[in-house]
Amino acid sequence: MKQDMRLRHMIVRLTVFVLSALMVVGISTLILAGKHGSSQDKDQDNHNTAADVAHDHQDHTKDDKHKKHKSKHKHEDDSHHKLHKAHIHGIAQLQVVVDQSHDVHFHMAVPLEVLVGFEHKPKTKEQQELLDTAEQIFKDPTKFLQFKDGMKCKEVLADYALYYKGSHAEAKYTLQMKCESDVSSQSVSIVIGKQFKRMKEIHLKLIPMNGTASSTVYKKFPFDIKL
Repeated sequence: MKQDMRLRHMIVRLTVFVLSALMVVGISTLILAGKHGSSQDKDQDNHNTAADVAHDHQDHTKDDKHKKHKSKHKHEDDSHHKLHKAHIHGIAQLQVVVDQSHDVHFHMAVPLEVLVGFEHKPKTKEQQELLDTAEQIFKDPTKFLQFKDGMKCKEVLADYALYYKGSHAEAKYTLQMKCESDVSSQSVSIVIGKQFKRMKEIHLKLIPMNGTASSTVYKKFPFDIKL
């Protein structure tokens, strides 16, 4: 009887020990599995974040390159457009501004081809002489314009310069005159067209001191304008 009781106690104790050991192993397995999964998720998140950052960086880099590329071409196109806007062979652009009652400003831009027959820098002695002759004409205000009705005006500023851009070149001329009397409603004759046979048209923009600006195209020279 006592022996049977001892056997039963041993079986119970062994069963409890086995169950406890199994519980510990099971709990440890669950904990390890949870940590491993969390680590994998974290690694995956980090990987995704790094990939996303790299992808965003690439997108921004592409956008920046595209913007720079576009901006660069826009700049080149604008420069090209500005040169050609007034650069038409045979046509000169003239702006006349009555700054004050006694001051008149003349601004002309003309393709160099109109003046000398070519637009590149001089390559021969003859071409340099043609350029020098054109410059001398502009340096003499009486060959550019003539005031009428006995108006007495003197030159205050005169500037003549050549500008080369690629295969094109322009001559730009600025003349400022100061008159002894009020120039309003007075007439001036533009005679520069007689000096250059290749000049087919002069597009005039007149800005009077008091009044409305006007634009006119002249095809015959000389012609008169009223200030």
